[in-house]
Amino acid sequence: MRKEKGSYLLNDQHIEVYVFIGEFQAHMNMKMARESDPCAIVIWENLDEFIMETPNPVIKNKFYATGHRLLGQYGIPLITDNQFHYFHSPYKNDLRLEDLCLHVFTINPLSIRAIIYVSLAIIKNKSKWDWKYLEFESRTYQLDDMARRLRIYIESKGKVRSRGFPSWNELKDKAEGYDIYEI
Repeated sequence: MRKEKGSYLLNDQHIEVYVFIGEFQAHMNMKMARESDPCAIVIWENLDEFIMETPNPVIKNKFYATGHRLLGQYGIPLITDNQFHYFHSPYKNDLRLEDLCLHVFTINPLSIRAIIYVSLAIIKNKSKWDWKYLEFESRTYQLDDMARRLRIYIESKGKVRSRGFPSWNELKDKAEGYDIYEI
């Protein structure tokens, strides 16, 4: 290890150790996922946190249901496929809506469907929503650019929209089906 500008960094001479640690952690994550369900696959991981996908429900400590299925708890019920998604973390005791939205984007990157339903969940739950928390947590998932573009899209009411985002009228049309009229 070496210290540079107040941060500890791995010495470049020992990069193989860093690669080994990363591969070992990935192996441990997959092992933990498979112990909860032999059909599980890890679709995202960061150290000892991961998101897994499985065709079976899982009830296990420190495995939190996540993904599109849970948007219903925030007033956006969806018909979903037969896959279940779980977030494992030894550090968290529950998931916030902001976490759930980041997980939806992690599970379905660049999906217009994900953008629409996450936007509706944010708008419907605006009194509970915390953009600062989302932007801070988005770095973990390498979604900081997406979080920034989503905030601009919603705050401008679609006047500023990035490539791949729906028109504001498309969002309004979907919003009526979820009793969201303040859009």
